[in-house]
Amino acid sequence: MNILSLDVGGTFIKWGVMNESVEILKQGKVVTPRTCLDDFLNSIKKIVELNQEFSIVGLSFSLPGTMDSSTGDITHGGSLRYLDGINFYDLLQNSFPMNIHVANDARCAALAEMQFGNLGNVKNGLAFILGTGVGGAIIINGEIYSGSNLYAGEFSLMVSSNLENGRRQFLGDELSVPSLVEKVKQQLNLEKLTGESMMEIVKSGNSEANKIYGEYINCVVNSLISLQFIFSPEKIVLGGGISQDDYFIESIIQNYAIFFKTIPLPKGLKHAEITRCRFANDANLIGAFINYQTKK
Repeated sequence: MNILSLDVGGTFIKWGVMNESVEILKQGKVVTPRTCLDDFLNSIKKIVELNQEFSIVGLSFSLPGTMDSSTGDITHGGSLRYLDGINFYDLLQNSFPMNIHVANDARCAALAEMQFGNLGNVKNGLAFILGTGVGGAIIINGEIYSGSNLYAGEFSLMVSSNLENGRRQFLGDELSVPSLVEKVKQQLNLEKLTGESMMEIVKSGNSEANKIYGEYINCVVNSLISLQFIFSPEKIVLGGGISQDDYFIESIIQNYAIFFKTIPLPKGLKHAEITRCRFANDANLIGAFINYQTKK
């Protein structure tokens, strides 16, 4: 039995054909349409057609935003606003007469890490996923907590600061990795810049890039500290492409530790262990597959 697992992000749709042994038989990615639902649906059709040889029996999606996995109702489509207010199952069922399941992207990452990765046997933990926005999953007593309106873990919607004109700044804007790359690109007057190239510039010691990078790291660390005191997790895993850079992870861990060394805190207070997701960019694919297996 082969399942097509799809991780829909603000930049790419990553896909993987997976078998019951949780092996990825084939994978790839396409650019995520930013235009309309029809273009999105056509992209999914092309991916399914590309993998007809595998006799796929079901589709499982990892999506940004807020949704009810049981009904398919999407309240908020995250960075893909054309998903706002739709029923995802109704959208796909006519085109794909097979089992279809959907879950929030950060929840999928947490499922993968809880079952096979760095959140295994963790009673209380957090997943903090950096991408186009900030995804999150909250684990309380070994279960992913969704909250009263399914918005628990929507870290992108946390207010991070007030701008001069009175408009609030949200964490999803401030910690957007594409926005970070764009800021460095503009500051250095570069025509093109990838996330990997940006990190190499930072590691080379470029002062302008490091100023922007340092502000970003401070914002990440401040957010994690706030979450530490709200949820008191034993472990926090960081996800998203940028989390696979060792220098980035060390930047977070070191600055997080500095806070607890320099600020007077109650005696005996232990801060959370911080590490990266084990499955890197495949966490959402694997988590979507796990979600499918639990719902079928």
